[in-house]
Amino acid sequence: MQSSQLYWIVWLTVMTSLAYADHPKVTLTMKNQKDVVYEGENVTLECSIESDMPNWKYRWYKSHLDTWMEMCVITKDTYTLERMSSLDSGEYWCAAVRDDHPYYIELSNNVTLTVQGNPKTTLKMRKPVYIGDAVILNCSTDSDFTGWTYTWYKLNLTRGRDLLNGTTGETYTVQSVTQSDTGVYWCSGKRHLHPYFSKPSHAVTLSFQEKLKVTLKMRNQKEYIYKRENVTLECRIEGDLTGWRYRWFKSNGGIWNEFTRITGDTYTIGSVRPYDVGEYWCWAVRDDPPDYSEVSNVVTVNLQEELKATVNIRNERKPVYVGDNVTLECSIDGVLTKTQYKWKKEFSMTNLRRVSGNTLTIQNVTQSDSGPYWCHGYSPFSAFSDVLLLNVQATQKVTLKIKNPKVPFYTGDDVTLKCSSDGDIFGWGYRWFHWSQAGVWNELDNTFKNTYTLQSVTQSDGGKYWCYAFRDDLLHYTEFSNAVTLTVQENPKVTLKIKNEKEIVYIQDNVTLECSIESDLPNWRYRWYQRYLGLWGYLSDITEGTFTLQRVLRQYSGDYWCAAVRGDHPYYFEFSNPVTLTIQDKLKATLKMKRPVHIGDTLTLKCSIEGSFTDWAYKWYKLNWAGGSDLLSGTTGDTYTVQSVTQSDTGVYWCAGDRNVLPYFSEPSNAVTLNFQEKLKVTLKLRTQKELIYEEDNVTLECRIEGGLPGWRYRWFRSWANAWKEITDITGDTYMVKFVSSSDSGEYWCWAVRDDPPDYSDVSNAVTLKAPDELKATVKMRNERKPVYIGDNVTLECNIDGGLNSTKYKWEKEIRWTDLRRVSGNTVTVQNVTQSDSGAYWCYGSSPVSYLSDVLLLTVQAKQKVTLKIKNPKVPLSIGDKVILECSSEGDLSGWTYRWYHWSQEGVWNELKSITEDTYTVQSVAQSDFGKYWCYAFIEDPDQYTKFSNAVTLK
Repeated sequence: MQSSQLYWIVWLTVMTSLAYADHPKVTLTMKNQKDVVYEGENVTLECSIESDMPNWKYRWYKSHLDTWMEMCVITKDTYTLERMSSLDSGEYWCAAVRDDHPYYIELSNNVTLTVQGNPKTTLKMRKPVYIGDAVILNCSTDSDFTGWTYTWYKLNLTRGRDLLNGTTGETYTVQSVTQSDTGVYWCSGKRHLHPYFSKPSHAVTLSFQEKLKVTLKMRNQKEYIYKRENVTLECRIEGDLTGWRYRWFKSNGGIWNEFTRITGDTYTIGSVRPYDVGEYWCWAVRDDPPDYSEVSNVVTVNLQEELKATVNIRNERKPVYVGDNVTLECSIDGVLTKTQYKWKKEFSMTNLRRVSGNTLTIQNVTQSDSGPYWCHGYSPFSAFSDVLLLNVQATQKVTLKIKNPKVPFYTGDDVTLKCSSDGDIFGWGYRWFHWSQAGVWNELDNTFKNTYTLQSVTQSDGGKYWCYAFRDDLLHYTEFSNAVTLTVQENPKVTLKIKNEKEIVYIQDNVTLECSIESDLPNWRYRWYQRYLGLWGYLSDITEGTFTLQRVLRQYSGDYWCAAVRGDHPYYFEFSNPVTLTIQDKLKATLKMKRPVHIGDTLTLKCSIEGSFTDWAYKWYKLNWAGGSDLLSGTTGDTYTVQSVTQSDTGVYWCAGDRNVLPYFSEPSNAVTLNFQEKLKVTLKLRTQKELIYEEDNVTLECRIEGGLPGWRYRWFRSWANAWKEITDITGDTYMVKFVSSSDSGEYWCWAVRDDPPDYSDVSNAVTLKAPDELKATVKMRNERKPVYIGDNVTLECNIDGGLNSTKYKWEKEIRWTDLRRVSGNTVTVQNVTQSDSGAYWCYGSSPVSYLSDVLLLTVQAKQKVTLKIKNPKVPLSIGDKVILECSSEGDLSGWTYRWYHWSQEGVWNELKSITEDTYTVQSVAQSDFGKYWCYAFIEDPDQYTKFSNAVTLK
């Protein structure tokens, strides 16, 4: 009925717009405009019309659950909403109506009215108008505490909720929303200090059309809810439409959790417990046709503080002997007159179930009446009372103790209880009882052994224990033993740290890791683990709590863990926190020579080390003919001097630095050659020179002496630790490094020597061999054009550092396409994109392997809108006037072409023409030019077009 009313309103509006030239404007405003409207306030809406005609009436409408409702028809131009509630929220319109001829009905603009409840943790949304707009969610916590971070959630239509990443701040932004972003959102706060969590916010729905509303309420609303009562929540959708299923949520630990097994419109909490306390809401979903409602209101279930029961012996007299009369009395906090009572004993008497009053009398007690008694109230429920242990005097006593006492006990330990007596109870049986920390009484076991073992205890095994002994005829009992309290703690914490932690760790340093455990237990062993380049490695299993990495290399970088293990019973395996170790290259030393010209001149060598570190001591080396190096004494300074050189001083020199504090060593310097005649030069290079070297490549170094003379042998050197080390097993002019790894990185040089006649060359240049850990991939959009619209063709391109031709590529998307796994080239093309193609894309190299690229976020937007208006408006128009129509857009449409259309008053549709200008001129208006006009813009490369503009009427 209401929908048909709206249809006729719209139809009449269209018909009257075709019949009359000008219509008065109707404006709806909120009188005494308020920024925030709270529940209980009054709001007055005012409807005004720009017309001098009399006899206007006003109709008032509100949109509610996707349905229009006509509220009233009144002659006044104001309408007051009194004592507003959240149900009054929505969009409001008014219409100005004249009943006499000619008939008018003019709709106003809409006014959105939001009624807020009392302030609390709140989620706000700057709602987008169109697809492609930005949506901003703002979460605020109603407290004076600071240091909040926020977690963001979106309801998943099929599997619960999705955690939204990207920010922990109070604002969550989607820069360009798509249809896939519609749905239900909420947030919650957390801190590192007390209080740790906030309640989750209310949920908000992002959509581009009004959604039906659902209402949540408590059936048979009660002022007080007690433990174990039943509570039923009802979820009702506006209009009681069929075909809907319902999803239920509850706040827990700062987040909303879904009850996945409930799809009906009611949810019953049977026998309410403290964990049922919290806020609840519901959501209606329809599968055919697909639809969903707004989120319901929140209903809070509060549990009245549980009543406490107390049990005692009336006219208590100790000890109690066989034949006495004993009356037990149960009292409930508050002394509720309607309270009903229940009694329990560790094993029930014949008539105990029928006792419902607050007293229990046992006539002429026997030893079989001994035992623990307790009571509780129901309707309303109370907590169980403490245990009252009734001891009927017997001749024998038993004592309970822990056979293997240990403080504290940890989860996983074995505990043995022993029940012993001073008297002769040989052949008797034993009963064992446990009163847990949760207030539950359990009879454990009947056994003829006087010991009871709890294997691999947990914290639920904590509490008090009793025992007693009995004869087979069940008529002779000892007294209950004393109570023994068992406390079980969580397993001890393991902590890993770097001992004497250094600010910077260099190659060849020693690093000691220290693993400690908060436990007094003996016989711990420690296991050590490393993760490097995503791979786990097992290092060692030792009894010491420290592990030293000697003379570390770059591949020692990574994450380290330790585990504390006890092999004897009880068995433990506890992991520590991770520690990250980063190894840096050593500083580089440089050697310069002030070269003497003649024998007898002074030789000066100067050694310098990069960086700002001081207190360096220097070591000086000279290559000897036997194949090793000599350490030169006489100075540890940065300058080495020979006052009067001789022929014996000729040769190859280098230096290195060391210190007593970090960094301890430098890399060795370059080598220089001293001689008094021109020496042949040698050149070192990589055969088949590569721009990049990857792990597992084979690399060949070539040492070439000028002139290609025969009779030379070659000596090969590599920088290692703080000195040059000779590679002694190679004398040829090539050296191959097979299956290169990061440990092969460093500087290499060679030297040519001849034995007959004796001679040697200059030292070669140094060649640096460096194998990077992995390459970096980059993804981009080829011929990038932003924004991307529906129907475009998009090509993504993946590039690997170095641009290797042999690289293989793999592509991934957040939601995989059917054929995405088969794309192996460095480009992937998406033809005629839709909004479902939006998402995150990335790539990586597979041969050689590269790191994953950064994520490229592709956003496909709906087509742009254009607006048509008269550039030189004139009312009314006359025959012969000039009219200029302008087609404009908020976006950039430079270079686009425009098409123009006309719907004449005779009902004829005409396509006018396609022009590159955004204006169309009617030079001299004729009667046939009257009617409606439209435009839209398009471009052929790539093929794109906007939506049709609004219609403009010439009359």
